[in-house]
Amino acid sequence: MEANPALCKSVSERFSDDISNGTLSVLNVAVSEDDGEVDFFVYENSTVHSSLLGREQPGVQKIRVTAHRLSKLFQTHRTPDFLKIDVEHYDHVILRELRKAGCVPSHLSVEAHNFEAIRELLKCDFGRFRLVRGSTAGHRFANHAVKAPDGMKPYSFPHHSSGPFGEDLPDPWISAESMMATWLVRGSLYGNEWIDIHAMK
Repeated sequence: MEANPALCKSVSERFSDDISNGTLSVLNVAVSEDDGEVDFFVYENSTVHSSLLGREQPGVQKIRVTAHRLSKLFQTHRTPDFLKIDVEHYDHVILRELRKAGCVPSHLSVEAHNFEAIRELLKCDFGRFRLVRGSTAGHRFANHAVKAPDGMKPYSFPHHSSGPFGEDLPDPWISAESMMATWLVRGSLYGNEWIDIHAMK
């Protein structure tokens, strides 16, 4: 699911074979608390920062996009075994919507910009966590072994990727208390950068 139509077009072209054989669906939608149409702000020179939260300014274009509740999309495409949420300061809103709808996946990763995302993870009754330093994925997981249908395969995660998940992520699981303590001192540990929090029930 991706709100930016240009990125959806690019992904659809790159993975056209997977779309044709039915193993991949690319949905050009924004995820929100409500269904309808919303403003989406596209950062022309840094698409990874495009967001529902923003304003028009030089280099930022406002477009209208279709929005759906993620829980509604799960009704059509089923609740996934793993969910990655990365919607630029809006992640806690999506977690809240899933929690209220009662369809939170058992394993997910969310980008945490504020404590609200952590509060929602705890309300969802997750008990095991991993914190991944965002900027390190590109070099930390270069030529990293990941599980594929035909066995373990090496893969190099590019810059701005989230890195591996599940059994492919080598970090140990930690408790909620340890996760919160680490997140609170993340500035001194990691500097000013984004943190992905993996959570499992």
